[in-house]
Amino acid sequence: ALNNLFAANDVLVVGKEDGIWVYNRVANDWSAADQFKDLTPEFQRQPHPDNFLKGVEWAGWLYLATRRGVMRFNGTAIEDVSDDFSGPQLADFGGRVKAFAVDSNTAYMVMDTPSTDASATKSAWLLRFHEIDEGQGGTRIVVTPHTKLSLPDIQEAYTFYNATNTHMYIAGRVFETGTTY
Repeated sequence: ALNNLFAANDVLVVGKEDGIWVYNRVANDWSAADQFKDLTPEFQRQPHPDNFLKGVEWAGWLYLATRRGVMRFNGTAIEDVSDDFSGPQLADFGGRVKAFAVDSNTAYMVMDTPSTDASATKSAWLLRFHEIDEGQGGTRIVVTPHTKLSLPDIQEAYTFYNATNTHMYIAGRVFETGTTY
């Protein structure tokens, strides 16, 4: 099933349950032009409705959430950057990506806590991430926890600008015993 459509560096990217597909406008790689090409055939054996559902373009990369982590695509290369967003040093977050948002110089991600808890008290984290230059062409993603959110089922995050400030709006569902708002 088709999950979402994205644009990255003048390339149409189709997020599906079973992978990332890109539209090949011209035949510059010895393949057929005017066709879609599967960049992640490994996901054909692991389809999931959450794969490539959420994504955001920032700093030349399209960041995409999968059931198992985060991948990024720059129009030609695809990288699994999941380890940058989870790990033993990040005990409070590292679950599923729920939303992305960007402003002029920062990217944000809302991520579940890494528990199987689905109750009304489950929390999520708003994370800030950016890339730093390590010299000699190497870069590294740095993740900083911004704030803990008490909204258990976050669906989207958006940033809006006015003359002096950036505002972020986070949308989701609030649960009360027996009721979903």
